[in-house]
Amino acid sequence: MSDISNRIKLKLKEKGLRQLDLANATGVSTAAVNKWINGNTKNLKSENLIAISKYLGVSIQWLVSGKHESDIISLPFKKITVEDLNLLPSEALQDIEDFILIKLSRLNLKD
Repeated sequence: MSDISNRIKLKLKEKGLRQLDLANATGVSTAAVNKWINGNTKNLKSENLIAISKYLGVSIQWLVSGKHESDIISLPFKKITVEDLNLLPSEALQDIEDFILIKLSRLNLKD
């Protein structure tokens, strides 16, 4: 798949969903969904990307790049996946990042 619109179309078809279903699930108009699917939107808002990915059951990375998380990043955690992190609000992600930076600083691994 070469772009977001094709990947959205693919998942809608695979799941037997309509544009109206996606519009209702994401809280936007069917006209907006139509623009996404026809490639008439240059930049999707981050909140729409999140809503689309959650509703279609795919990662934001896959929507944007066509690659799965395993192709992009490998986490050293046994019980936490990238999908889990994608579910967290931005404030929680910032807290996690701050915590890791503090730990690295204490170990003199990061300035």
